[in-house]
Amino acid sequence: MAKRIEMPAAQTRYPWREWADGSGWEAKQGADFQHSPEVFRKQVRTYARRHSLTVVTSVQGDSVFFQFSTPDADDEGE
Repeated sequence: MAKRIEMPAAQTRYPWREWADGSGWEAKQGADFQHSPEVFRKQVRTYARRHSLTVVTSVQGDSVFFQFSTPDADDEGE
C-alpha cells in the first residue's frame, strides 16, 4: 500500500504568493525578471488566470506594474 509523505515545497522562479497579496508591485527587467517586459506581463496574467485572480498590469519602459485581486474584492468597490 502506498504511504503518505511530506512533499517539499515547489520551487518557483518568482514569489507569486507574496506578489498576489493585493499590494501594488513594480518588477524591473534585469533585477526581477530577465526577459522582455511584455513576456513577463504575460506570465503575470497567466498566474492570475490559473489561480482565479484578476490582475491589473502596466508596462512602462523596463518595468511591469501589477496588482492582483480576487474577483470578490473587485465587487467590493462598486
